[in-house]
Amino acid sequence: FKQGHYTEAATVFKRAVEIFPDDPRMHMGMAQAFERSQRIAAAIEAYRGVLALTDSPEAKASLESLLSNAVPLQVKTDKN
Repeated sequence: FKQGHYTEAATVFKRAVEIFPDDPRMHMGMAQAFERSQRIAAAIEAYRGVLALTDSPEAKASLESLLSNAVPLQVKTDKN
């Protein structure tokens, strides 16, 4: 993750979430890796997973940022 291999990190964190589904750190790592690899829908779902397990201000802020940026894209797509 720290070396910028976000796609690979997302795969590793996804497996970690399968093994440790109640660990919000695994969900957070997966969400951040998805976000940095531009897999926004997956990142949104993963941040929601974090928030289902814990009240993380960081996850909440990241989710709100992604959602606020996704809305204009959706509106633009709907008009096309």
